[in-house]
Amino acid sequence: MSNILISLIKVDKKKEKYIVLSSKEVIGVERSLTTNEFETSVQTKLNIIRKVLVVSFLYGGEKFVKVGATFYKVERTYDLGQYIELYLSNTTLTAEDFISG
Repeated sequence: MSNILISLIKVDKKKEKYIVLSSKEVIGVERSLTTNEFETSVQTKLNIIRKVLVVSFLYGGEKFVKVGATFYKVERTYDLGQYIELYLSNTTLTAEDFISG
């Protein structure tokens, strides 16, 4: 069932950089966006492009997710009880935008 390895990144913003407060790798389940979710994303201009489910107790309110070398912003979440859905949008951030705290 699990099909994706992601890093959940909790940050504090300082000027143009993000200070990494914590980062942890977790295994999740990537799901396709439904037609309704995609249409809502377009209407709200959030540009959500990925949906990943993780076990609820592993998610601690992190605002960024790293998949491979790509950073995504957590635009919204949906609690399903045992799992939480993370709705992700693209960012132009690179590893240089994050500073270890």
